This record gives sequence, structure tokens and C-alpha cells, in this order.
Amino acid sequence: MEEPALRAVPVRLPGPLDPAHGLALVEATLPDLDLSARRAFALVDLGGHRRSETAAELGISETELARLLALARKSLRRTRAALPSDGWCERAELLISDRLDHALTPRGRKRLDAHLAGCDRCAEHERQLFRAHDELVESYLAAHAPAPRPVAARPAELRLVDEPPEPRNFAIGIRVALAIVLLLVVALVALAATGVLQL
Repeated sequence: MEEPALRAVPVRLPGPLDPAHGLALVEATLPDLDLSARRAFALVDLGGHRRSETAAELGISETELARLLALARKSLRRTRAALPSDGWCERAELLISDRLDHALTPRGRKRLDAHLAGCDRCAEHERQLFRAHDELVESYLAAHAPAPRPVAARPAELRLVDEPPEPRNFAIGIRVALAIVLLLVVALVALAATGVLQL
């Protein structure tokens, strides 16, 4: 049995999305898109929100949300390429959109895979959609790059075996060891002087 080809996966933002920035980017990229579709797209596609959460936040059904997301993704793909379509291709675009959000049923997956195997147009739609999506994410990151996290010092017990100790800590360790040796010598001398310890 022939294994299905591996599919590309669109990139996701590495951190949380500022909803206002995400919506502004979608509005600038897709100005002709309906506001509810822009909001849904910004929350789910850029923000990584679950469909159920987004539908509740927007006050719409998940079926309506799926339609809005497919519409937004078609508009996004059109920023890269115009493709002819028919009824079957329209349904395939909805299934591709569902698959992006892990909302595709097993039956839908079979139908989509069968359609994509024989439809170069829909395979191209998927490729162009992913490229347009990746460009959108890159635009967001270019405008709103996350601040680099400060690098915390590694505790001594987590150092690599062959990593030399830090010079300052090493010097402190030597001083502490010398102080302990000196205290032991003084204690031994004191014990010998009192006759408790015979040398």
C-alpha cells in the first residue's frame, strides 16, 4: 500500500499574539474581507486560538466560523495566485481550511485526499495558501518581534563535566578551604596546649 505524501505545515507564531496587532495586519493584508472573517482569521490562524473558543468569543456557531475561516484563507491565497474553481473545489477549500485547524473528520480527510490526488488546482491552492500564510506570519514577526529573553546563569550543579568553574567562584572556594584548614590547625594547637591531645 502506498504511503500518503507528507504535507507541508504552515509556520505558527512562536509566542502569544497581540490581538490588536494581529487584526491590524489582517486588515492591511485583506482589506476587502468582512470584519467578522478578519477577526476569526486573526484569532485562529495567527493567534492559534481553538475554534470553539473563537466561536464563543465571536458569538457564532462553529459551522459559521469554519465558513469564515475558509473564506479568509481563500482571500489570503488570492493575494498570491488567482485560480479557477467549481463546486468540488469550493468544498475542497473548506476541507483544507478544516485540516489546518485539526477539525477535519476522517471522512472529510478521505474525500480531501481523493480530491487532491486528482486536482492540481486544489493542490496549488493549498501550496499558495501555506506560502501566503507563512509570509503573513513573517510580516507580523518583522513588525512585532518578541523581545529576547534574558539568559539565566546556569547553576554550578548543571555545568558540563569538562566546563571549567568560573574564576570568581573558584577563588572564593580556595579562600574558604584555606580558612577551614587554618581553623583546624588552630584547634589542634589549642588541644595540644591543654594536654587533651598529645602530639
